Amino acid sequence: MKSIQLKNYKCFENTGEMELRPLNFLVGSNSSGKSSFLEFFPLLQQSMKINRDGAFLWVGSNVDTNNFETVVRHGEKKIEIDFNLGRVPVALVNGRPLKYMEDVMVKIVISTSVFYSDSIEYVEIYFNGQLVKLELNEVGTDRIEINGEAMINDEKDDVFHLPNNSLIPSIAFNAPLMEQHSEKYSKELLSWFKSNLKENERLMPGSLIFRPRYVFDRQTFEDMIKRQLKAEVAPEELNHIYNLSLLFNINELIDIINYYMIELSDKIEFIQPLRANAERYYRKRNISVSKISPSGDNIAMFFLRLKKENKLVDFNDWLNVNNFEFWVDLNEEGGFVEMKIVEKDKEGQNMVDVGFGYSQILPILATIWKELYYVDEMSRSRTGYCSTNLILIEQPELHLHPRFQIKFSEMLAKCVEQAVNAGVDIKFIIETHSQDIINNIGRNIAYKKFNPDWVNIYLFNAQHENMENYIEKAGFTNEGFLNNWPVGFFS
Repeated sequence: MKSIQLKNYKCFENTGEMELRPLNFLVGSNSSGKSSFLEFFPLLQQSMKINRDGAFLWVGSNVDTNNFETVVRHGEKKIEIDFNLGRVPVALVNGRPLKYMEDVMVKIVISTSVFYSDSIEYVEIYFNGQLVKLELNEVGTDRIEINGEAMINDEKDDVFHLPNNSLIPSIAFNAPLMEQHSEKYSKELLSWFKSNLKENERLMPGSLIFRPRYVFDRQTFEDMIKRQLKAEVAPEELNHIYNLSLLFNINELIDIINYYMIELSDKIEFIQPLRANAERYYRKRNISVSKISPSGDNIAMFFLRLKKENKLVDFNDWLNVNNFEFWVDLNEEGGFVEMKIVEKDKEGQNMVDVGFGYSQILPILATIWKELYYVDEMSRSRTGYCSTNLILIEQPELHLHPRFQIKFSEMLAKCVEQAVNAGVDIKFIIETHSQDIINNIGRNIAYKKFNPDWVNIYLFNAQHENMENYIEKAGFTNEGFLNNWPVGFFS
């Protein structure tokens, strides 16, 4: 995912387009909206793969936003969300993309519902220069417009939508039968092919319009048709046929976007600002932990899994490489696990008996290491619709000495560089008040150890600092100096 934009979401009238680079910092005063923006992603995550009555699952295991009325900006009635997904595969065969859609952008508008608290009212999908608009009506027929042509705009068409466990509802034609395709327009499309294509040609209508990889690439679609036409047809006629073919594949297009969103939700890692307190002993659970919880309360079970797989030593080696000067050890006693912190040149101690900061930083470090270095073979060999991994961290500096904050920043810089060089699409979004973390990134840039194009800094409540917009984008020069930065922002 390349960027996101929120309108009328919580305190935001309009965030503007928030470009996501490998490293993104959210900074600003308390109650300026940083957490609200960050928590949109776990809201999206908890809403996927579950049947819902509304657009999102506002109350879930990740975040509790109450309901639509408490999320929509005061005085407004609609929330708009714009995703820039960039490049998305059209279809996968044996784990490999057949073809891609380029410049994919999705807009959804959420409003109050006739039957429930909220619903998706409007969807736009833009790809490869094509634009599909869906107006989803709870009472009456849905309306569909493709490239400016109203395809479904008559109550007699009897088109409606079906909620699913992803983002965009599917479209159904003919209420009693819930067909995936419009019989009326399918007949028109097949009739046109039969009338206009040369006889005895290999290209059958079904071999083209039943294959999204041809339809979604307009140039390929038109080239295949033009080679086998009996006679030249007017451009507006060919436009209409192409739009009909997109209509025929409307649910395939929706499915691709939904596959992307489901995979994106699986690749979101969220760490809350206040992590779980350390416990002297953790009760063993017959659960194989592959995802660290937002509070980090399952961190001991994650380390236990690593120990059983002989990979805890790999995590500890990584800590050593990044100069953290401690490592993790586990003792198993019956049905309990003791987690120990072994500091350099000291004996190991129960995590309860060492500084509180260890319990706060370990879930963050383990999450980052897991996403970059701990990948099972099944995941490694699988190509999906979404390549983006999001690591969301709130206030990593809590209870950390400034020197430790700088070590954390050094580790971030190394991880981002390794991910970029390896072609791994990992994006960190970090809410922080730490001047040391941000300044150290600038220091790495000045010493040519980090590329300024890899980092964004977003200033929240920037108008309070006499800047133009509520959210302003800042960054670093090639010399490591902050640009578009208000004087005395951290003072």
